[in-house]
Amino acid sequence: YKIASYEQLWNDLFEKCGNTEKPVVFSTGMATLDEVERALKCLLNTKTKQITVLHCNSAYPTPIKDANLAGINILKELIDTIDNTNQVEINVGYSDHTVSQAVLYRAIHKYNVDFIEFHIDLDGKGEEYNAGHCWLPDQISDVIKNINSGFIADGDGIFEPSPSEMPDRDWRADSSDGLRPLKKVRKSFNG
Repeated sequence: YKIASYEQLWNDLFEKCGNTEKPVVFSTGMATLDEVERALKCLLNTKTKQITVLHCNSAYPTPIKDANLAGINILKELIDTIDNTNQVEINVGYSDHTVSQAVLYRAIHKYNVDFIEFHIDLDGKGEEYNAGHCWLPDQISDVIKNINSGFIADGDGIFEPSPSEMPDRDWRADSSDGLRPLKKVRKSFNG
């Protein structure tokens, strides 16, 4: 079940959703940290075994300067302090209303969110699209494709020349005279 930011204060809804034993996702837009903590504790007293807390700004659309992605770390710190004796899986995600590729990439690659939520309009004719907080399918599909290439860029962490660099190694400056390419390559030149 997904509980929207506007229902953040509705304890009965959190309890009923959590007691279905299904995963519960909730957004934190407009909430204080105390309100998020109350919601988490409420869910931890139910039968759910998976909770996802979405950092969110409920302005539609959200100005990029108000996305406050650093709040994701605050949510993670809060989760670390809460008594979770039932070993419920608690994840942190981001609910986007900026429609900014840069914001989504930042949430994923800097803040390591487990979950992304966004609004989508199939044809650009919906009222929410006109309000400016919905993605079109081709826009978001590009983001999804590009996210994977960002993970590939992490590499293996071994600090050595990559296979793509190997052909250029002999074209570096020679340590004996500072000229390029290395002397062994220059010796093969005619003339």
